[in-house]
Amino acid sequence: MEFNETKELTNQKTKERSSVHSFIRSFVPWSHAFLMAGAVLFFLVTSYFSFQLQNPYSSPDETAQAYFIQQYATTGTLRVAEPLNAVVENIIHPRSMNVFDHDLVPGSFIGLILIYGWIAWLLGMWVVPFLTPLVATFGAVAFFSIVRFFFSDRVARWSFFILLLHPAYVYYSSRSLLSANVFFISMLMIGVAVLLTHHERWTAWAIGGVSIGASLIARTTEAGWVLGVFFLVILYFRQRIHVRHLFIFFFAVIFAFLPVLAHQALLYGHALTTGYAQGGESIVPLISPWRFSSPVRAIISAFVLPFGFDAANILKNAYEYLVLLFWWLTIPALLGIVIMIRKNERTRERKNSSSVSWFIGSFVFIALWLVVYYGSSTFRDSPLPSPTIGTAYVRYWLPLFVLSIPFMAIAFQSITTRWFQTCVVTACALFSIASTFVLTQESLWWMRASTRKQRVIAVEILTIVPSNGVILTESSDKLFFPSRRVMQFDPKEQLKIERLLARVAERVPVYFYTSLAPRGIEYLNTRHLAKYGVAWEDAKKIGALTLYKLQRQ
Repeated sequence: MEFNETKELTNQKTKERSSVHSFIRSFVPWSHAFLMAGAVLFFLVTSYFSFQLQNPYSSPDETAQAYFIQQYATTGTLRVAEPLNAVVENIIHPRSMNVFDHDLVPGSFIGLILIYGWIAWLLGMWVVPFLTPLVATFGAVAFFSIVRFFFSDRVARWSFFILLLHPAYVYYSSRSLLSANVFFISMLMIGVAVLLTHHERWTAWAIGGVSIGASLIARTTEAGWVLGVFFLVILYFRQRIHVRHLFIFFFAVIFAFLPVLAHQALLYGHALTTGYAQGGESIVPLISPWRFSSPVRAIISAFVLPFGFDAANILKNAYEYLVLLFWWLTIPALLGIVIMIRKNERTRERKNSSSVSWFIGSFVFIALWLVVYYGSSTFRDSPLPSPTIGTAYVRYWLPLFVLSIPFMAIAFQSITTRWFQTCVVTACALFSIASTFVLTQESLWWMRASTRKQRVIAVEILTIVPSNGVILTESSDKLFFPSRRVMQFDPKEQLKIERLLARVAERVPVYFYTSLAPRGIEYLNTRHLAKYGVAWEDAKKIGALTLYKLQRQ
């Protein structure tokens, strides 16, 4: 009797281990060693550039993210006191940061800051540059699982390697703190992969809910189309989903949002307020029904058409960034869509046909949403006049680039002549590598060189400006903050800044690092600053710009 019980217990443990092993194998393709090798190489390359492109960072967004991650890891708060703001009307702050009650607060969604800050609290700040490359690597593995679910194993392998070479995915995985877009799409793919492959298990709905919730707290503006796709998933699995699974999923998503809502209430005085919702010196909730004629219009304004609707702008931006920018990948994607639709119409496998149709339908829905949502606006965050990989549209439309990859894979593998297929794929890979690393001044290799030059300039200026000094700058605040306090020389607020400069100078030394020519500085001194009894003097050329000190007359 005891022997039978022991044998039964052993068999049960063996089944449990087999079940766990099966779960892991179904999600992570351990048997494909070359896929794992590609993932490791991707992680190493993106981690290298993520580590190189810091201190100073190449954009104010990266500087702000890193600063508040460190603040949260060391102090547990995202609010930093700046006493001078109480007497100089809140003008002391870098770009990409806001001021609330005279304190510095994040000017973006705080989800990524909280997640990375908590990890940095556990492991140290050294780990931060490697987090986005790591999440992106797992996101690529999840992408393999998703594509394999809808298409074939061969299409999934092709898609996996195309993703690891796609300029947009590699670039923003390497610039790990520039935005939360790679973290968002990676966590979303991880959650979707778990739900698709293990939708019959309640644990999958819990894991998927937390993962998708984590993606949304990093990019809450994407909630509209994510919820739309989730609704399509429910329709697809409607006969195999239990109501308790949906409750578990939504509870997990809400659980992921609770820390964000709590911190937003502490930071901005309202749980539904984000840094993006700040207007001027006042902060308003993300959804404010009393500002509109109805709650419906408030929701549409916040989540559907925040930039309005401009058909001409939509067509122009979509053509420049979705078609022309990576044309060597766009052409195969369009061909793959045509091939897939024709093949899907001829197939007799009803299950495969419905799966592919669902994927195409989801792609069309997401494409229409994102193109209208972001295409109506005009983002000017790149110093280069022509569309480049560093422009906001590329990261905002990253989901479209990722979802189009299976169609590229179908087009590539449909080439029957082996040597021609090799030539085409090699050419596309080389174009992608060049676009990512060397093609423009915003490519990673050139940015690495630029970061090294900026580091030398920053060190020289920081040896001149005392630790209690304030630096006024047009766009170089990323070089000095947080080592020194900074103000932005915004032409829209020039009169206000000039009026307050003397007040700042009464308390701390003030410097101006500017591209203005000596004639422009003389004009400012005689026509604007003379009446306040101050002037910019002691010019010193450092790098391409000039450093001045504010002197009382």
